[in-house]
Amino acid sequence: MKLWIKLALRELSGNRKFSLFFILNFSIGLVGFIALNSFNFSIQNHLKNNLKEILTADIAVYSPRPLNQKELNTIDKVLGNERQESHQVTFFSMISGNNLSRLAMVIAIDNKFPLYGKLVMEKNGQNLEDNSLPIKDNSLPQKKPSLPFAWISRDLAVTLNVKTGDTVRIGNMDFMIEDIVISSPGNSVTPVELAPSIYIDISNIEETGLTGFGSRIRYARYYRILPETTTDQVLMAKTIELRNSLAALFDGEPLVNVYNSEDVNRNLGRLFGYFTGYMGLVAIVALFLAGIGTSYLFRGYLNARLKEMAILKTLGARRIDTYFLMTLQVMILGFFSTVLSVAFSFVLLPFFPKVLKGLIPVNFEIAANPESLILASFLGTLGSVIFCLPLFVRIHFLKPLILLQGSDRSAGMHVNKIITKNNLLKISAFLPVSITFWILAVGQTRSFERGTFFLLSFAGVMLITGLTGTFLLSGIRFFSNTGNPILKIAFRNLYRHKFSFISCFVTIAMGAFLINVIPQIKNGIQDEISRPEGMKIPGFFLIDIQPEQLNELEIFLKARGVALDNASPMVRGRINKVNGVGFYDRFGSKNKKNITEDQNREKSRLNAREEGAGQGRFRRREFNFSWREKLDVSETIVKGKPLEDTPWNFHDDKPLEISLEEGFAERFHLEIGDIMLFDIQGIPLEGRVVNFRKVRWNSFQPNFFILFQKGVLDDAPCTYLASVPQMPASEKMPLQNAMAGKFPNISVLDVNQTVEQLLDITDRLTFSINFMAWLAIVAGLVVLFSIVRYETRTRSMEINLLKVLGAGFNDIIKITFVEFGFMGFSASLFAVILSLGCSYGISWLFFGNLWSFRWEYSLFSIFSITVISLFTVYFASRSVIMQKPVVLLKSA
Repeated sequence: MKLWIKLALRELSGNRKFSLFFILNFSIGLVGFIALNSFNFSIQNHLKNNLKEILTADIAVYSPRPLNQKELNTIDKVLGNERQESHQVTFFSMISGNNLSRLAMVIAIDNKFPLYGKLVMEKNGQNLEDNSLPIKDNSLPQKKPSLPFAWISRDLAVTLNVKTGDTVRIGNMDFMIEDIVISSPGNSVTPVELAPSIYIDISNIEETGLTGFGSRIRYARYYRILPETTTDQVLMAKTIELRNSLAALFDGEPLVNVYNSEDVNRNLGRLFGYFTGYMGLVAIVALFLAGIGTSYLFRGYLNARLKEMAILKTLGARRIDTYFLMTLQVMILGFFSTVLSVAFSFVLLPFFPKVLKGLIPVNFEIAANPESLILASFLGTLGSVIFCLPLFVRIHFLKPLILLQGSDRSAGMHVNKIITKNNLLKISAFLPVSITFWILAVGQTRSFERGTFFLLSFAGVMLITGLTGTFLLSGIRFFSNTGNPILKIAFRNLYRHKFSFISCFVTIAMGAFLINVIPQIKNGIQDEISRPEGMKIPGFFLIDIQPEQLNELEIFLKARGVALDNASPMVRGRINKVNGVGFYDRFGSKNKKNITEDQNREKSRLNAREEGAGQGRFRRREFNFSWREKLDVSETIVKGKPLEDTPWNFHDDKPLEISLEEGFAERFHLEIGDIMLFDIQGIPLEGRVVNFRKVRWNSFQPNFFILFQKGVLDDAPCTYLASVPQMPASEKMPLQNAMAGKFPNISVLDVNQTVEQLLDITDRLTFSINFMAWLAIVAGLVVLFSIVRYETRTRSMEINLLKVLGAGFNDIIKITFVEFGFMGFSASLFAVILSLGCSYGISWLFFGNLWSFRWEYSLFSIFSITVISLFTVYFASRSVIMQKPVVLLKSA
């Protein structure tokens, strides 16, 4: 064993350039994979260690109204007396201060909040006696404050240009800013939010005058179960028991949600999983391209070692010994690749929080992932062997007598001819690579179906790219008939070395494909967000307009030269049944007795669908309903007939007509003709679905999932949504301040700020994904460097002959540049065309055809990849081209 290890190390040290390029190439492919998995582990580790702080409790109960006594008694019965309890009320409202205003989330808390975690302040607050917010410190102020206090988030303080000691107004009440909140446990997952937050004492809510009818208020009760040794299994059992007990109080779905830390973990894990999963797939592609380069490097090294292995065989070495020697060398190189990639990944990891700032937790910390290191060790050592396994077939057909008769090149060609005749063995050698990547894809997506789909899609793109490269070779042969000697030699070199051309073409094209496919989708989404075709984005979106305020608001705005657009009534209610079956029971969660044949048919129809079983996890207790005289320009009927123009008659036995947004219908598996039973403020209403609408939500106009026929909700208590057109920036804040003063209950959302936040999010996500794609490009360039270096060395005789025949250094460089420049240009051009087609297909399938072509980015990527390829070719071939003909003749 020691002899073989010593021999392996000696051969690797004797081929230092090969060893160096092998290690560098494979580490580039591994570094993105390791860094991303470590980042994903850090996210999961953060969530796992902070779940109770994120929820601020063991169990939380949410409701759109105060809990009644029967519900409170049920909670007492299930949770027992050994617990701590905290109450919270949240709603959106306009906050005014320093002649400025801003929509904010008002969080009203009691003196027990938070049960887990802590609010981090800019300064240490004091526990005030009356009209104050609770602080952990037990010290008391010297005198009672004249105004109730508030804690304000840093973002809101900056927006309103206020500081501690200043006054802000919420509804009808003034509050003094006691402290600035740096971070809070309930918002420690991600700071992305619709509006900044402000904390007030729960006893001050009524005095603000903002809790009237129609206000969207969430009431929360948080529970910390004692003793502290209570296990997660006990908490889960209590959560399930509480859900079932509260559900038993209602005929249908209750208006109360019960959550525990595991629910938070599942929802947040799904949110981050989509993002990191896609980046992980890009990292797999980079690893695959690095594997191609590794395989090509090893191919050249193996061809050069064929004679030496033949000599070993003649000296008595067995075939298994030669296998072991080469495997050992590859594993040694793979080990050093792992070490280098782990070092690189630790350098890379700190950049993830910076790039994704605003999308990940503020107090997020990078944590080393032991599993990623173990996986990296496997991929670096055994993975490198798996990549090189198809080339080990060459050793199997090694015959010493034939190999000792000719040169390394002729020996390699002879072995290639033998391998070509053994297709079964050649194909079986690629199976371990395919299986390994399939396992990695399934692991990254956490889904057998998505992982398999990715692998098949990737294989399809690879096949198309390879076939395109093969087809291009036919054109190259035609172009080689030109009278220009530079072009003739360059194109003939490409045609003669088919394997090298296709390898380079595929690796460059795959990397270029990855960096082009996402930006085109992003461009379409951003264009649709900021400049929806055929529509104008409003300046403000108004929420919670009371019916009696509508006329006064119109007059108020008209006096300032502004119109009130798209005033739309909104009524909240519940969906109880569809075709006689409970709205959520349809997804197989319960099987009630005495169910009718129609109900059984409804369950069968839904249970046959793929996603039905998991739908209950996304339950909404209430929905918003509305009606219109005519559809908005942002709405289009895509299936069915328009709603009746005549108002519905309450005394008619005919069901009222309903229009559904197509995405809502798909999500809940609803169809044209379905009969739906609603509960609108205690009144049961039965309706029939008559059409599906496509809604352009990016219009930022009042839109709804469900529209009713006219005459149904006309007399129901409601609130209104509306919009205000765009206006000069200088006029926005004065108008917003005036509305906040005149109508304190109306929430005013600045649409431009929301659009900017959405655009920033898409930019950050795209940048991070493209960063991983550029790793794939780098891996492809290493492949190109390796191939060019190998080809120039094997063509040293040809280069020598050209020099002897009078070709100068510039001529040789021109030939090389034309040869590999054409390769880089054609690969990047094809990749851009392919990415445009794929991005259009993806946007059509998943993003409602939100696609926008930006020729600048495509041209830049073609130009930059071609230029980078030329630089790579120059540095890879320069040492051989610069040699004198005499040296080349001697080496030949």
